[in-house]
Amino acid sequence: SPDPRDCFAFPGVNEPSRDVFALKKLAYDAGLKDQKGYPLNMGRVFRIWFQWGFFTVLVTLWLSILLFYPAFRKAMGVAADAILVLLGAVSSLNGFFWLILGAVWRFS
Repeated sequence: SPDPRDCFAFPGVNEPSRDVFALKKLAYDAGLKDQKGYPLNMGRVFRIWFQWGFFTVLVTLWLSILLFYPAFRKAMGVAADAILVLLGAVSSLNGFFWLILGAVWRFS
């Protein structure tokens, strides 16, 4: 990835920094108070968010292909339809929450 490994953000400071100590000094110089959980490493947050979405789609795709495989469906019987519906519902809810959380992180 061409992006830096670390990218720290602090509320009230308009520019992120790769150096946590420089960002803390900038916040202190601007008269901002320490806040619990900050500076936040947004590079790490993004990687976790991306991996969550990537692996969720990968697992859902793999299970969907498996459930549509005729031999597997025959062995599972009626349960295959129920599992497919449940998988679709869980995948949809997960995708919705993934998108909302990503938007909150991005625009907050």
